[in-house]
Amino acid sequence: MRGDALPRPPQHAKSIAELATIVGVNEQTLRQHSSEGCPMPATEPDVVPWSKEYHVWRKNVHGGYHDRLQARSAKDEKQRQAEIELATLKTAELKLRVGEKTRQLVSRKEVVELASKSVLTVKQRLNAMVQKMQGRLENVPSHVVAEELQAEVDDICRAFAQSMRQTHDRGEVTDA
Repeated sequence: MRGDALPRPPQHAKSIAELATIVGVNEQTLRQHSSEGCPMPATEPDVVPWSKEYHVWRKNVHGGYHDRLQARSAKDEKQRQAEIELATLKTAELKLRVGEKTRQLVSRKEVVELASKSVLTVKQRLNAMVQKMQGRLENVPSHVVAEELQAEVDDICRAFAQSMRQTHDRGEVTDA
């Protein structure tokens, strides 16, 4: 034997392909397991006991089928949940963008501005009402004062509700 000759693969009772078929794995897996220290049969009579030893070795080193299946299932479930969550978020984002572009949605900033203006208007009208009613109702009986004040407050509330309805008719509110 010359020094530059390639080392010969170890001799087994059968070829790797035949042994892989016997234990139900592909050749590449059996070669990998062999390199990881899996015992291999040296003679023909060793093949049947070896097939049992192989499965015990594989379970001890790589875990059993159910262990691998459970680990894979847990990993697949986590990945599936993450994919569902991502798809849900992408769908929500797309709906928001389409809604804003078609003006079916109103930005939060616009709603806050309008609500602030509306509240200030109500406050100003209530303050003005106090001034206006003081002069008009100076010598009037209390039940008439109550009726006048109630009518004025109802009018202010109607105006406020109408401005809010107009905002609502423009669309829904977004966080934009």
